[in-house]
Amino acid sequence: MLLIGVVGIALEQLGSLIMPINKPLWTSTFVIYTSGIACIVLAFFVWLCDIVKPERLVNPLIVYGSNPLFFYVLSGVWVLSYSLVNIGELNLGGGMYEQLALVMSAKLA
Repeated sequence: MLLIGVVGIALEQLGSLIMPINKPLWTSTFVIYTSGIACIVLAFFVWLCDIVKPERLVNPLIVYGSNPLFFYVLSGVWVLSYSLVNIGELNLGGGMYEQLALVMSAKLA
């Protein structure tokens, strides 16, 4: 998997001479590059979790990876709970949006 990732990144470097990497257009070079990075990251975690097995470091990753649906649903419930906490006239979600809008454009907040 590591070899596939490295080959993907090398192919992207060669392909970027013909077609520049462009995320908004999802060019083939962008897809090959991000796929190569994903393969390298996945190879690292397979090595870490299945070969090295450091218990203290890997245990939380195994717990979260064993039941990802629970954490996906929990994240939605967590965000919905923002509307239950009121701060003045705004709820917590609106307050966080207002604070983010002060530091970045409202479109990104």
